[in-house]
Amino acid sequence: MTVHNIINYPSYLKEINNNNFKKIENEISKIEENINFNNIKPSELDINLEELLKNGVEKINEPQNILDEKINNFLIGKEDLHNVMVAAENARFTIMFATKVRDKVIEAYETMMRMQI
Repeated sequence: MTVHNIINYPSYLKEINNNNFKKIENEISKIEENINFNNIKPSELDINLEELLKNGVEKINEPQNILDEKINNFLIGKEDLHNVMVAAENARFTIMFATKVRDKVIEAYETMMRMQI
């Protein structure tokens, strides 16, 4: 995405992105406030990776499902174009965010694999 494309986005799409980033930052801050990392023992970190990934994929897929529903409603005249475009931007943002997270996880894994023991 070029700077030219970002400048030409309608203002409401910029607001959606800014609001989503602010919501994510607020949620992360709330989680960090509630966790005391110094008192966590490894035995308390019983995380089922399969379930975690499955829930994550479902959450990522949710905006796409909403977009599909809005597109179908738009085609039959029950939804206006503005709501479809907002849903499309939300789905795009979600996929973009998930891709960035995936890239960071892969980068962390590759860094660990390069470590000398």
